[in-house]
Amino acid sequence: MRRERTARQAVLNEAQRAWDYASRIWAEQAAADAFKNKLSEFERLKRDHENSRPEYDREKAKLQLTVRQRQLHKFLNSYFINDHTIPNIGPGRKATLVSFGVETAADIDQRRIQKIRGFGSSLTNELVQWRKKVEANFVFDASKGIDPVDMRALDQKYRQQQGKIENALLAGPDVLGKLRAEIMRKRGSLRNEVENAARTLAQARSNMTVFQ
Repeated sequence: MRRERTARQAVLNEAQRAWDYASRIWAEQAAADAFKNKLSEFERLKRDHENSRPEYDREKAKLQLTVRQRQLHKFLNSYFINDHTIPNIGPGRKATLVSFGVETAADIDQRRIQKIRGFGSSLTNELVQWRKKVEANFVFDASKGIDPVDMRALDQKYRQQQGKIENALLAGPDVLGKLRAEIMRKRGSLRNEVENAARTLAQARSNMTVFQ
């Protein structure tokens, strides 16, 4: 009796392992999760497409709020340090500044300059004062509005984003159709294995009931 119980328990254990394996393979290859996840992805893309216009309008509004700042930056960026005489800033020091990415008046920032070896507070102050003199010549033109270059960059950014989303959505039905067909094919090939594993496990459990 004891030997029989041990033998049946071994059969049950093996049947349980076979069922666990078959269940895992079914979940990985034949369950609908992959289809549902892909469908959710397309739904998210659809929402992103619908929300792209409000986001575009928000970024355009930000550009509008920073028109003066951007005009000033463009103005300062047209003044190259190498083209101007700055007290105590000779060719060697100008070359050092360029090597650290400081090429125009727009690049001059007190904390940034002070981090460069050889530029103490005195030389930093000379550069800052020169920038201030350049900035004093700046005249804001409110009538220009948003810089066309910035608008083109914004338009291009959103055209590319929308185009990418639209292409993905247009391919959606085909992608989902192929995914569904693959899942159904997997189900067909795995169904017998899963059903056999279920029957074997049920029988092994039934065989053990006589010892309970």
